[in-house]
Amino acid sequence: MWRLTFFLITLPFFYLLSKKEVVLILNDCNHWERYNDPYYTLRFSYDRLPYEFPFISMGHRWIDEDYKLSTQSMTFSQIMESDPIYTSQLNHHDWRNLARENVRVYILIPEDYCSEKRFLHDHQFTLYEVRVHVTASANDVVSNPKDLFSFPELDTLRRKKKN
Repeated sequence: MWRLTFFLITLPFFYLLSKKEVVLILNDCNHWERYNDPYYTLRFSYDRLPYEFPFISMGHRWIDEDYKLSTQSMTFSQIMESDPIYTSQLNHHDWRNLARENVRVYILIPEDYCSEKRFLHDHQFTLYEVRVHVTASANDVVSNPKDLFSFPELDTLRRKKKN
């Protein structure tokens, strides 16, 4: 019994150690629009253009300072070693999976990637932790709600009244 108790107590610790980190490179530079928070200089979001379903947004913002999102500094060679994901290669299904998974997502913003900075030796890039938001698409909406569940016939649930 004590082994089970010990396992249940240490399980959250091992869960935190197993968290993954993903680096996203916003390489389709003309498809992202940046919105700055007017009250804070370090809080922003990127929305994918054109505005169509599913709508994809990534935000580096928080309400409470206890939940402040982090940043990292890396050179371009270190970013390449971390096996980054390019946003131009993601389809709608990949975006939904990324938003649902329990991973820390860091982005290399298009202003840095699409400039000559990535060709400079040992230039330190700032990677921002973001939260990925994906809205529902038209394919996610069920056209006929009866298709969700197979309802038994009404007569199988109750007896017919004989008149």
